[in-house]
Amino acid sequence: MDKALIKKYTLTLETIMETDQQAIKDFRAGKITASDLTEINRMNVGIVKKIISEIGFPTIIITSQKSYKAAVLVVLHSGDVDFLNESIRNLQNADPTSIQKRDIAYMIDKTRVIQKLPQLYGTQYNIDKDGVLKYIDIEKPEDLEERRAEYGMESFEEYKKIVEKSLGKK
Repeated sequence: MDKALIKKYTLTLETIMETDQQAIKDFRAGKITASDLTEINRMNVGIVKKIISEIGFPTIIITSQKSYKAAVLVVLHSGDVDFLNESIRNLQNADPTSIQKRDIAYMIDKTRVIQKLPQLYGTQYNIDKDGVLKYIDIEKPEDLEERRAEYGMESFEEYKKIVEKSLGKK
C-alpha cells in the first residue's frame, strides 16, 4: 500500500475527528444550526467514503487509533444505513487486533435505531428538550449484559455513568 497516501489519509482523518467533535459541541452550545452540523457531517462522510474506496476501512494498524476512531464516528454520525452496514461488514472482516470490536455494536445499534427497531447494546440515547437523557428502547433488556460482554463492552450501568459524565450530567 502507498505509504504516502496512508500518511495523508491518516492526517486527514485526524483533522476530521477534531472537526466532528467541535461541530457537535458547537451545535449543543447553540453556536451552529442543525443544518450546519448536517453539512459538516455530509462533507466528512464524503471524505471517509473516498478514503475507504482507496485504502479500505482505515483500521488502527493501517492508519492510527485516532484516525480509525474518526472514521468510526463519521460512519456513526452519517445516518446512512447502507454506509453503516458496509462498515459493519468491513469491521467484522477486519483483523480483530486492528479494530475495537465494540464499534461494531455501536454501528449495529445506530442502524437499528434509524430503522425504528430497538437497539441491542444500549449505546444510543436522546436528550429531550428539557435536557433529560433517555436511552432508546432495548430489545430483550434481560440479555443486554451478555450481548455487551460479547463485544468487550463495560456493563450498561457503567456505560450510563460514562455518558452522563461526558455530557456533564453528574
